[in-house]
Amino acid sequence: MKSYPILSIVGKKYTPGCCRSSSIDREVVSKRKSQLRSIAALYLTVKLHSEGEAKDAASVVLEEFANLDGCSFSRKNIIDQEQELLKELQWKLHPPTPQLFLYHFMTLLCTGQNNIHLNSISKVANYILDTLLPHPESRSVASIIAIASLQVALRGVKSTVITSDSIKAFQQFVQKTFQEDLPEMERLCNLALNVFHEGSAGDYKILTLEEVKNCIDVNHNVYETLCI
Repeated sequence: MKSYPILSIVGKKYTPGCCRSSSIDREVVSKRKSQLRSIAALYLTVKLHSEGEAKDAASVVLEEFANLDGCSFSRKNIIDQEQELLKELQWKLHPPTPQLFLYHFMTLLCTGQNNIHLNSISKVANYILDTLLPHPESRSVASIIAIASLQVALRGVKSTVITSDSIKAFQQFVQKTFQEDLPEMERLCNLALNVFHEGSAGDYKILTLEEVKNCIDVNHNVYETLCI
């Protein structure tokens, strides 16, 4: 699953400092600014992630954004806002994300294994990760959140799916690489298990791990059980 960090900055709360006449004016300014930031973030994302001939389409996309129905922003407005976003990001356009770390950890685990089975494990781990991220107590380093999600996803995996030698090698890698972070990893593992046991994360309901396993692992029989 691809992640576009540029888009996340749009979610930051914007408090306009130029308008103090009334709450209605502030709401209007905030809405327009949010629209402009969204358009600029999409434009920047297109430029960053387009490949080959699609890179030449950036100027066309800019023109299309400027001519959207109900959009009163000029090309200059969008480009100026793009520059503002870049300054806020400190030009860190490709920061490491938990999803990226999870992909690399899965690649390490995949060596010599059945990719069909591991695809199911990857889906479970991604679901755990996506459920953990919005939780207020999940603030941690991206790599630790990723490895904790994978550790929980590996619970209940059949020995016929991943060999004991592979699991042992992977756990040795975790112990050695994250030696100083093992308490934090364990905390996040327990947080994930508690969240799934309670069946909610913040303001929304979630599936239990057993339900996730049943949805994802329909034919591959990857799991014995997912103990929580």
